[in-house]
Amino acid sequence: MPQLLEMQVDTIVITMSKPKAIESFLREYPQPFPLYGNPSLTLYIAVGFGRTSWLNFFRPTVVWKYLKMIFQGFRVRAIAEGEDALQLGGDLLFSPEAGIEWCYASKDAVDRPSNEEILMISRAQAK
Repeated sequence: MPQLLEMQVDTIVITMSKPKAIESFLREYPQPFPLYGNPSLTLYIAVGFGRTSWLNFFRPTVVWKYLKMIFQGFRVRAIAEGEDALQLGGDLLFSPEAGIEWCYASKDAVDRPSNEEILMISRAQAK
């Protein structure tokens, strides 16, 4: 999100991927922010990001969202070795002074906060 750069908000991505998978992803999809691997899931566990079930993963609303993304050009990739398809992620906003200031734990594989929500919370924290 260019707005985060304008607000001087540093963005990083932490993924469960191993370094080789991250390197491969970045070759195909260069990013303007760093990506770090946490294959041991210590951060995921520490902040309370849970796992889903196969039944939840294939709920009609989740499948429908993936289908919409595919029709919009999203390419579904195979799960890399060592990754957990059922591990849920989320979004964190933190500062060096206060630590985690906001945490959004995804409820299913396609549950994410909107860009607008992240921007709104970032602006509020910047004040």
